[in-house]
Amino acid sequence: MARLSVTAIMPAYNAAATVGASLKSVVSQTTPPDEIIVVDDGSTDETAAIVRAVADEHPSVMLIRQPNSGPVRARNAAIAASRSAFIAPIDADDLWHPTYLEQMVPPLGLNHSAGFSYCLYRVIDGNDRVLHDGGNFGCDGRALLRHLLVNFVGNGSCAVFRRDALLAAGGYDPRAEEWGGAEDYLLQLRIAARSEVVRVGRFLVGYRRSPMSFSARAPFAAYICRVNAVETVMAECGLGELDILRWARSDARRVAAAKYVMQKDWSEVPRIAACAILDDPMASALDLGIRLRNLAARRSLASATASPTFQEVDPIHGTDARVDPLLRRRLSSLALREPPSIQLSAGPR
Repeated sequence: MARLSVTAIMPAYNAAATVGASLKSVVSQTTPPDEIIVVDDGSTDETAAIVRAVADEHPSVMLIRQPNSGPVRARNAAIAASRSAFIAPIDADDLWHPTYLEQMVPPLGLNHSAGFSYCLYRVIDGNDRVLHDGGNFGCDGRALLRHLLVNFVGNGSCAVFRRDALLAAGGYDPRAEEWGGAEDYLLQLRIAARSEVVRVGRFLVGYRRSPMSFSARAPFAAYICRVNAVETVMAECGLGELDILRWARSDARRVAAAKYVMQKDWSEVPRIAACAILDDPMASALDLGIRLRNLAARRSLASATASPTFQEVDPIHGTDARVDPLLRRRLSSLALREPPSIQLSAGPR
């Protein structure tokens, strides 16, 4: 198969602490991208200087500077400047495994019905050490309903988009910035409504957990963003009669409550947890047990051995994160009910 052209895009705002490592993981790919476009979104630190230093050694790196406008407009600016058939976003604090593009792009060349491919990820800390593996739900093919129920991609650095599919979905929607986030999830949902998705079942992304991240700083606001994305796409697709919104709303609230607990902030937990239980009592009860078992397993692993760095871990084998049987049954049921491609009009830009 002929080599497929790829552009890596990276929005960066005051990312001097991490952008060098993130860029290194991109330029070190076994199948290098044709272009690497970094949009410095009005940084006031050394972000631009670090990117320029990398660009001096790697001509494929292009730096675009703009006044601070937010990650949505930064990503869209990078897409507008790109020329490749495939677009591979990466955040300025995440890492790619050296074989990320080698494994993510060819499946899109083989399946012309697929709008994007996605892989699994590992959560890492500020020192690139693995904290735990992300979810592994096994969703493939037509997957809109399952993606509405659970964000199986998990973050914006885990997907490679077919350019035509990305543009047909309208790119990253600025409305998501009004919500506070979820622009990558909203884009993925809109593409999944039109086309198939391809799962690459390997842990090829290091997703950095930061105490300053949006979901960590504002768990309930992150819940609102996720629900807004689900509601928006369900309305665009005419899917209002399904239970997915209720299930997704309950799951998002449980995630928010768990993050508050991790921060030892109990003020919001009773209200959020009560609403989650009212929306979906059985799933909430099962989810609590799963979360407690996963937490115990992670603590046991952390106390037994020093965590390896992301690049030291085999990308093929990972821990089998527990998923409650009710969620598995729901995903299996929705897989049989996935609608054919839906023609959506792009949202306002």
